Amino acid sequence: MLLNGVVLVVLSILCTIVALPVQKIDTHSVSYDKYRREVAFDSFLHPRSDEVFERELFQLFERGGQKSPRRRPGPPIITFGKQARKDLDDLGLHGKERRKAKKYHKAIIKEHMKSIPGAHTADVARIAHLGGSTPGDPLHATVAYRRKPPSGQTLSKTQTKKLLIPSSYTDSNGAVKKGGLHHVYPKKKSHHLPASYAAAERARAGLAPGAPIPHKH
Repeated sequence: MLLNGVVLVVLSILCTIVALPVQKIDTHSVSYDKYRREVAFDSFLHPRSDEVFERELFQLFERGGQKSPRRRPGPPIITFGKQARKDLDDLGLHGKERRKAKKYHKAIIKEHMKSIPGAHTADVARIAHLGGSTPGDPLHATVAYRRKPPSGQTLSKTQTKKLLIPSSYTDSNGAVKKGGLHHVYPKKKSHHLPASYAAAERARAGLAPGAPIPHKH
């Protein structure tokens, strides 16, 4: 009997909450957080998709005569070019190990992009490797950075090429190199090279198993 009484009380409270009308808010004096709480509460009572929720939220906010809040910029766009994908294949990195290798590259490139003014996207031309165009060069990836294209425009191949950010870096021999590709030298202490990737690169570079992989930093 006691249990039945508790159930009836709970049901009564829930029915009362559902029956409550959504509180009208003064759209001229409240904050964006207040709008979100109000719309979220109404969304709880009357479920709708996330897309509808966000649209209603912004419409409600704009009706208050206030400027809509800026959306936070998403993560930088980092892609892997044809040669970079071939490099991953040549190292035998597939499935989970391939995803680890890509995650590693995205981390080191995201950090490096902060030092490239205007960089909006990054295309990995060659994954992190030893040597390459400069024999003896420590571990580095070769990356092309591009500026953000004008919104609402379809660019030709020539126009897209003009978005490339020219590079200038000093290699391990002290020579200054210029061009359209940037060398990204990962920091050993900040970014741990995945074990499978490290083993494959040692074999490719002719290093002994377990030998340290040279880093610039």
